[in-house]
Amino acid sequence: MDDSLINRSPENNKHYDYPQKIFGVGTVFKKNEKFETGVEENDRLSVLICRDKTDFTEIKQIMDYLFRCLDIKYDIEDTEHSSFIPGRVARIIAKNKKIAYIGEIHPAVIENWGLEFPVTAFELNLTELFF
Repeated sequence: MDDSLINRSPENNKHYDYPQKIFGVGTVFKKNEKFETGVEENDRLSVLICRDKTDFTEIKQIMDYLFRCLDIKYDIEDTEHSSFIPGRVARIIAKNKKIAYIGEIHPAVIENWGLEFPVTAFELNLTELFF
């Protein structure tokens, strides 16, 4: 992972004023034997909000705006993911592909980061969305 992305994570920004809205783009590498190299590469956009009263609605408004600007329709479906609070996480589906997770970060994850405020986030697979 690019050091500049690491430095933008909430745990490295605790000394800055709140609210914090963090945006980052980077390449994610994942083992996948279907690829000649054995590694799948995907570009991802991550958006995080850390403040005293963030919630699912606030992070979804950012996603809604992004998709409106791109003129892309999407659906949302309930799901489970250990990084998020159960019942406050969803999958984003566009172009018949599951391309993102969105939700409120689980308190255990927030505690592991050493944060004091709630965090909401989404991670959008740009490669899946555009190719």
